Amino acid sequence: MRNLSHTFGRFFVYNLFFIFTLSNCTPAEEFDVLLTNFELHSPTAIPGKLGERPQFSIGIKDGKIASIIDHSGGQEYPVAKSTLSLNGQHLYPGFIDAHGHLFGYARTLSTVNLIGAASKQECIERIKTYIRLHPNEEWIIGRGWDQNDWTEQRYPSANDLAAFSEKYVYLTRIDGHAAWVNQPVLDAFSITNETKVDGGQIMDGILIDNAETLVTLPKLTNRYWRTALLQAQDSLVKYGLTAMTDAGLSTHQILLLDSLQEEGSFKLFVNAMISNHEEDLQYFENHGPIEKPLLRVKSVKAYLDGALGSRGSKQQDRLVADAALRHTHRVAEELQWQEVGVKLYGRQTIPCKWPPVAGVPCAHQHDSVCAKAAVVDEYFEQLQNLHRRIFTCPCCLQRTVHHGTPESGVHHNSGEPALCRNCYQYPQG
Repeated sequence: MRNLSHTFGRFFVYNLFFIFTLSNCTPAEEFDVLLTNFELHSPTAIPGKLGERPQFSIGIKDGKIASIIDHSGGQEYPVAKSTLSLNGQHLYPGFIDAHGHLFGYARTLSTVNLIGAASKQECIERIKTYIRLHPNEEWIIGRGWDQNDWTEQRYPSANDLAAFSEKYVYLTRIDGHAAWVNQPVLDAFSITNETKVDGGQIMDGILIDNAETLVTLPKLTNRYWRTALLQAQDSLVKYGLTAMTDAGLSTHQILLLDSLQEEGSFKLFVNAMISNHEEDLQYFENHGPIEKPLLRVKSVKAYLDGALGSRGSKQQDRLVADAALRHTHRVAEELQWQEVGVKLYGRQTIPCKWPPVAGVPCAHQHDSVCAKAAVVDEYFEQLQNLHRRIFTCPCCLQRTVHHGTPESGVHHNSGEPALCRNCYQYPQG
């Protein structure tokens, strides 16, 4: 028995030595590309002393980062097919845009760029330049103007675009909540200041919020969007952007983006919020969410209000009567603001930083909760309605309709999340 144990022990030691020898003989992983000589900025990178740069290398394989190697302990550089020195440049993880509009950005790359225009006249000059470069375009589309950046902080009008009477001009404000159009557009769609639109307003060629839907812009082809999206991708990557949340896409836009990613052309990750429109909600209610390596569709954008800058917010309605519209004097404005402040807050001043209208006084130069209190109940009701419409079953993780209603076969008085009809009728486990 003793000899048998001795023999087994020797056998175990020899085999352990053999396995260790084989592991040492196994060739090290070979990377396609090895990045060297850079300063790494990441949550796990430990900065060195002043004047001392931590030494890292990054191994890339099959187009992905396979390993980040710390050489501060004297580790050798791994084998790679090619080595690329970044010559001491700074290296960051990919940036993520938490709220963007991919299709809108793609469109701006082939339209009139009005971002940063310091005046109404500068906007007009940019339009003229664009027309000289694209003389055959019937529709002149642009985006980015902001009257709050101008010396005279008043809305422009259709008359300001009179020089372009042979074109249809449609210029979206920087926030997307208003459009500045010329008279040919107003005439083509029979729009006047007296035109009634639910959730919108019309003011001398300015279409606010839902009033924008009164104009039907020329339909763009999938071929156009394909080219525009790939051009946008190239532009965003140059700024280090590798992922984004797109706040509001239609079903058609989501499926087009999905097709580009499936074929390998579009490589940015997109967390897409479904536009809160009936046809889009219905599609995803029927087909469920999308969860892929580069595309996530599991949320809905709730359109609760307009924007302060476009004068379309409900907060604006409660507290702001735009001086540019009412043509009143500053003294009258001050008196009215004091009256409103007394009614809402029991004080003589409004503790806020808006409205951004020239000549209107502001008591405090800081942001604070303001008229949101006056409309928060209405916002909450809209959110509740949307939540009831679409939710994810906590059991099967499928999206379904009518959260916690008798139609779904379950009604929790306890406040626990409701299950979908299938999970309620056929519980698992």
